[in-house]
Amino acid sequence: MEDNQKIRIPLLGFTVILTAIFAIGLRWVFFAAPSTDSAIFYLYDYAVGLTMIFLPCTLPLAFVVVPLAMGKGYARGIGIAAAFAAGVTLTLSFYGALLGQIGLTFLGSAETAKNWMYMFAGAMGLLFAFHDIGLRGFKMPTYSGAFPDFIQRQQEFVKAFLLGLFLGNVGVGCPNPLFNGVIIPQILVSGSAFQGWLIMVVQALGRVTPLFILTFYAILGVNATGFLVKHRTKVERSTGWAMVFIAGFLFTLGTFTHDWYVSSGIHTYLESVTQEEFITNILGSNIGKLGHAHEAPPAAGNLWIGSYMMVTIWLIPFIWVWLRKRREAYTSAEAERVQKIHGSRTYLSFVVWLAIGLYTLFGWVLPHNFQFHTKHMDMDMDMDMDMVFSSAVSTDPAMPKPDEMTKITIALKDDGGAPLQDLEVDHERLVHVIIVSEDLATFMHIHPEDFEPITDEMRAKGEFSVQVKFQNSGTYYIASGFSHKGHAGVVRNTIIVHGDRQEPVVIIKNTMREERFDDFMVSLKTNPEQIQSGVPAHLEYTMTDDAGNPVGDMVKYLGAPMHLALWSYDLGYFLHTHGEVPGYGHDVPAGASFGPTIDTHVTFPYPGLYRAFAQFSRDGNDYTTTFDISVTKGQGDAGMMQDGGEHGH
Repeated sequence: MEDNQKIRIPLLGFTVILTAIFAIGLRWVFFAAPSTDSAIFYLYDYAVGLTMIFLPCTLPLAFVVVPLAMGKGYARGIGIAAAFAAGVTLTLSFYGALLGQIGLTFLGSAETAKNWMYMFAGAMGLLFAFHDIGLRGFKMPTYSGAFPDFIQRQQEFVKAFLLGLFLGNVGVGCPNPLFNGVIIPQILVSGSAFQGWLIMVVQALGRVTPLFILTFYAILGVNATGFLVKHRTKVERSTGWAMVFIAGFLFTLGTFTHDWYVSSGIHTYLESVTQEEFITNILGSNIGKLGHAHEAPPAAGNLWIGSYMMVTIWLIPFIWVWLRKRREAYTSAEAERVQKIHGSRTYLSFVVWLAIGLYTLFGWVLPHNFQFHTKHMDMDMDMDMDMVFSSAVSTDPAMPKPDEMTKITIALKDDGGAPLQDLEVDHERLVHVIIVSEDLATFMHIHPEDFEPITDEMRAKGEFSVQVKFQNSGTYYIASGFSHKGHAGVVRNTIIVHGDRQEPVVIIKNTMREERFDDFMVSLKTNPEQIQSGVPAHLEYTMTDDAGNPVGDMVKYLGAPMHLALWSYDLGYFLHTHGEVPGYGHDVPAGASFGPTIDTHVTFPYPGLYRAFAQFSRDGNDYTTTFDISVTKGQGDAGMMQDGGEHGH
């Protein structure tokens, strides 16, 4: 008893400290983001581990370790909790070492690996969900008490360790987007068994921290799991049904990738609810480095199928429950049969209406809303609302590789799919082709005329080519702007440059507002200072020389004082517009010099991060400047980001 009293105060203090760490970690993880800097990444890794306690692959572990440790005294209870945590940590760290050593060898790239992890996590989540809602009829390693006899026969410390070792398996595929979208890819790209092991050790420490807290409180006489244990069935059922929807979404995301997520309209709908900035903060965009990539899924299929598959997955357990209710109704005692048959039919009506609602919302409403805004919204009101353009892109060679010349041919189509003819010269060129890499580090503004004269055959076919030598492998986004019968248009395409690049794609955020570009300084001022979506904003570029003197010998670049290309960080929105000179506006006389200020007015349609590429000309040389702009949600917000584009004047 005296020994217990000596331990009680330190244990209470340590438990309070762990509780504070848990609370602070949860708050931080949703507003911080992963960094490739080791210290920050491991803190984030630990905090992501803390969030696992809310998922049905970790929370029920408390039902195992707390009863094991209660009533055993302070020292033995702590030892049991530590042994259980050691087992969980050992299992998870083993998987981390395995993924770090061989992951990319088999999966090819971090993005492909992430898609597979989403699929695996979704499948595991569905298994847990089916167990929790009482539908699963097969056994797997769970917290349900179906432990091997070998474990049950051991002494308490060994038993606790073996249980942790055994139950650590259930957390490997836990459907947490932060874990599968950030932590696992970092293990894979490390290419190191040690790094994978270390990352998962830290992850496991985060996962067992709340288990320690609950266990220590129970040892001290405060059983925080009492309510959960008392209502265990209800807790499992509610988390199980919630997991059906989460797991179905993750499985579909892994199968059809981010491209489906965008085109399905779910991406834009969630942004209208949570704001793009909030979501990207969670996934890591509001820091200096942001992982970002879109690649082919394990089994892509047609993207439109994805939404129907996701809804079907959601409906399977509902149909399963109805079939069970129906079978029970027709095999029940005669006195109960009529009532149960009525209940099963009522439940069937609910399932039918639920199916109609879900298929309509996710199969038609959200995709239709996304496509409508993609095709018809025009921020600058330049584009004819009745004219919808499309395009196809081909490359020579068919599989471009870095450091070799690639010919890109863009075939422009009208709203009927016929070759787009009668293009007009706009800002000294027939077609403006703007290319960016997925990390937003490579930017090109080129034109077919830069490589060969425009022929009548090109105009008739609506096909125009440019030549590019790419430095790195990866995905490149192409925006082609043009003028057709007095109306501006822009079309979007992507190409993949093949190579052996293994490291994750990272966007380096540029928060500076004044920077040297070649032989002069450029500053960017925004009015208002904090730009809001849907609210007109003024961007003012000012050029000075090394001595701080204003630069006044700027000349027009491609018929305009400035060309400005804006890309959203998720590469879903693009704008090509032009600058003005105070006193002249857009109409600067040919041969006239101007400066040091060029400005433009832009209305950012959605909150989030944008990269602004501004191009000027001086002394016969062309210059490209790069700044990043953060946009918060405003009253006039259009409400969603979409895979669209604008071409302004």
